Amino acid sequence: MSKRCVLQCRPIPALVCCLLLLSLVACSDEDGASESVHLLSGEQISLQSESVVLLNYWAEWCKPCAEEIPELNAFARRSGYRVLGIHFDALKQPLTVAEVQQQRDKLQIKFGVLDPASALWLERQWQLPRPQGLPVTYVIKQRQTVDGRDQGRRHQFYIDAQLLGPQTLASLQSAITEDINNPLTDIEP
Repeated sequence: MSKRCVLQCRPIPALVCCLLLLSLVACSDEDGASESVHLLSGEQISLQSESVVLLNYWAEWCKPCAEEIPELNAFARRSGYRVLGIHFDALKQPLTVAEVQQQRDKLQIKFGVLDPASALWLERQWQLPRPQGLPVTYVIKQRQTVDGRDQGRRHQFYIDAQLLGPQTLASLQSAITEDINNPLTDIEP
């Protein structure tokens, strides 16, 4: 083999490596976007960075929901964990973001509330059982698993606890420290 052939053949493997790296970067961006939800405020948050998420289903007409909201507000402010609200009625009937915001403000909810489209997406994606009564809070935890197909890191969310009825700071903290370990589906684009 001549020197000329070696010089002409080397750029091809470099080009292939560059293309592979670009495709890996593109895939990781898609995965990250699939784990994002929108709050009523328009803020987009990534769930990938959360180790624990509390999902609270509430409605304006629910008196026990109104009782627990100050506790959830305090927990969200003090604990460092993400608390997200899901407006129960917006899952069953079309409500505008403005209508949900008005009800959120009336109940003085200070933690993030998912916009109706993100709430429906998250419920389907994580296969959350729709509550039959209110209030309900799911403690969702995350663990990373190795995906055998691509040997890449994947994030798996699971229901650690289902809390029925109004919660207190103590009951929320206790639920976070227990480990029940019920797997949910992997998040995929």
